[in-house]
Amino acid sequence: MWIRLAKHGTPACVCSPLIARRLHHSNSTLDIAEIVRGTQLIEALHHTTADWGRLHRWFAHSYLRAGRRWAALNEFARAAVGGHGREVASDLRVILQSKVAGRTPASRDHNGDDAWIGMATAWIQELLDSSPEGILSQST
Repeated sequence: MWIRLAKHGTPACVCSPLIARRLHHSNSTLDIAEIVRGTQLIEALHHTTADWGRLHRWFAHSYLRAGRRWAALNEFARAAVGGHGREVASDLRVILQSKVAGRTPASRDHNGDDAWIGMATAWIQELLDSSPEGILSQST
């Protein structure tokens, strides 16, 4: 779907929450080998090239969420060698600053935008409040 959409124009930013997702250690997003195979297939089928530096940075953050620090460092190194040195340095700086402060790194996508976070929190709470009992809960 994303490839078909990209053929019609560039992506646009929407500054309001549209979806919610839960990250946990058994997410399929942690199957890096499968993501690499899928990306290579897309490259071959659509005669395009993925931004592998960005992918390696994403893999690194996925590994960090899973507690696999050495694997994350390996992915950060691959991203840096692939031309994303500045971005990797920025990622590592944010991670180190948040560790020193004793908190989880904030989402890099929203740069700590409190208004956006407030909207997302209200939206999620509305979903929780309006769901039949047991379908949505704070722990899911």
